[in-house]
Amino acid sequence: MDADHTGLRTAVGSPVWFRPWLDWLDAALRLEVDRLRVRYELAADEWHGLQVSDEQVDEALAGRGDRLGPPPGPDDEALAARRRALVLGGGGIGSPLRDLARRFDCTDVDLVALVLCLAPEVDLACQGVYAYLNDDATRRLPTVALCDRLAGSSLDTGSVTVAEGLVEVLRQPAAPLWRSAGLMLADPVRRYLLAADRAPAIPRAASPPPTASLGRPA
Repeated sequence: MDADHTGLRTAVGSPVWFRPWLDWLDAALRLEVDRLRVRYELAADEWHGLQVSDEQVDEALAGRGDRLGPPPGPDDEALAARRRALVLGGGGIGSPLRDLARRFDCTDVDLVALVLCLAPEVDLACQGVYAYLNDDATRRLPTVALCDRLAGSSLDTGSVTVAEGLVEVLRQPAAPLWRSAGLMLADPVRRYLLAADRAPAIPRAASPPPTASLGRPA
């Protein structure tokens, strides 16, 4: 994201290798928002997402839209093709995400989980979009369900990102189901991807719990 962008976007600046992934994520989230609005056919005076407004979400998703061209069609073919190209490229030479994916043999859904979790670290506006899609302003993390939809496959306790402790799975009493659980990067992974800590190896969690319930927003 450009550092001089105003509005909801307050990112610290995204790494160059991550910008194509952010472009893809913008398009994917835009499509999810459009589908949600069609599904609920919200009235003009209805609050959605407990006061996360349509206008806020539209502004949050507008930052890079002028570079993306028209959004993908309803069959998601263009969006899926873009994701496959990114997965195959892994973010390009010098991408820590590519190195991480090779080291842990990540699948498509693992990469999508990592991208969803990393995006708010460089662009805080993503939190508002996630809350809007979760229909709850207090649940500002990407969910397992969102990851599944964007990846076209299922994230579960046996997935690399979960089994190896690369992401934390956080549940709330108000959202106890697996698919409604929130996802967050483990701190060593966050530091590695943001180039704050380029240690020679990402520590593997010995036996990471499949889920945690810490009272944190999901």
